[in-house]
Amino acid sequence: MSVLAAVAVLLAILLVIDLSLTAGIVMKLRTLSTAGGLVAKPAVQPPVGHIVDLRVDAVNWPAPAYEMISSDCIVALVFSHCAGCRRLHHEIDTFGSLPFPLYVIGDPFTDDPQDVDRYLATWQGAIAVPAPAPLFTLKSLAQPNEMPTILLLRKGLVVASGHNLREISDDIFRLNDRVAH
Repeated sequence: MSVLAAVAVLLAILLVIDLSLTAGIVMKLRTLSTAGGLVAKPAVQPPVGHIVDLRVDAVNWPAPAYEMISSDCIVALVFSHCAGCRRLHHEIDTFGSLPFPLYVIGDPFTDDPQDVDRYLATWQGAIAVPAPAPLFTLKSLAQPNEMPTILLLRKGLVVASGHNLREISDDIFRLNDRVAH
């Protein structure tokens, strides 16, 4: 009986030690994540302030891309088989009328080219632009690091960037107000 009691006491001590260590680890991870440490997300590429210059890529962009960088517009960088890209597509569909033209750039090098063409065609009212090289390699777009990426361009200058419409919607309205006045 005394052996059973000793084992129970030992297990209780181990349980208390385990719980206190777990709580300490969780608190440390919270501290690191709020301080921008361990869990910080990489910056959106291209970042705000980046100038989209299609000439830096050693490839020929289709004509709509040149129209894109000479106007105020919204640009979505997407893959056809990407859950986040489908969510962004849904966000834009439910948003209603966008105040600027929407350009959707798909990657026919990472995805099947025919799938990309079909997918880009589903973006109602958008101007489809097949990328001339894999998106992650395009220096003009600062080699985007995560899909989807959505940008607000002002004549080629990135004035807002994010991974969903909510992240740039305030900037869209501000730019629209500035352009309207």
